[in-house]
Amino acid sequence: MSVPFDSMGMNPWPQRPVIQAAVLAYRKEHKLSPEQMAEVLGVGPSYLHNVLYDKRVWPSLEVAQKLSEILGLKLGDVVDDPGAEIPGSTTASSDLDRFMLRTMGSNLSKLTDTQKQAAFEAWNAIIRGYEKE
Repeated sequence: MSVPFDSMGMNPWPQRPVIQAAVLAYRKEHKLSPEQMAEVLGVGPSYLHNVLYDKRVWPSLEVAQKLSEILGLKLGDVVDDPGAEIPGSTTASSDLDRFMLRTMGSNLSKLTDTQKQAAFEAWNAIIRGYEKE
């Protein structure tokens, strides 16, 4: 699954050029074709191409984690501009927190007010359920 282009016209994956270069360097170092690189990541070649070159998508969390592992990078260096402000994040926010905040915020902007309210109520119900455990 990929995350679509932000409805506000912003590129939701600011690290795309960095990851493009890192993937290309990895492929050259290991003498891998694009198809073989996709196989290493456990995705199809067209998905990998879209993630790397289509500004409307960015990697799923699973692919971002695999990229960070393979490329020897922190997850935050793969999915996020570490210096960028993300509403709701703090200096103590983990890379995963920042990824989720960015994704959730981007997706929220695509909903109607009624859908936002329903999503908010569902989210709160889920959190209350976890708090009871």
